[in-house]
Amino acid sequence: MTFLVNINESLHAIEDAQLSGVETQILAAVHAGGAFVDLPGRSGQLVRILVTPATMIRIERLPSPVATTDDDEAIGDLTFIDLDML
Repeated sequence: MTFLVNINESLHAIEDAQLSGVETQILAAVHAGGAFVDLPGRSGQLVRILVTPATMIRIERLPSPVATTDDDEAIGDLTFIDLDML
């Protein structure tokens, strides 16, 4: 499962296994009055983001992939997010 972490309108895709560690870093940064938080970036590189008590953060679960059939008309209007583009 993938989660989308929105930090001051900067979007980061985080896998379920990494989410707990990221949340712990964010809470520690807020309690400390500010600190850098390491997030996984594109191509495995880390992104360092300064998190303070005033930082706006939203974490939301991305929808699970939808099983498709041969009849594409039956699927309806779906929105797919290419995480490589975030």
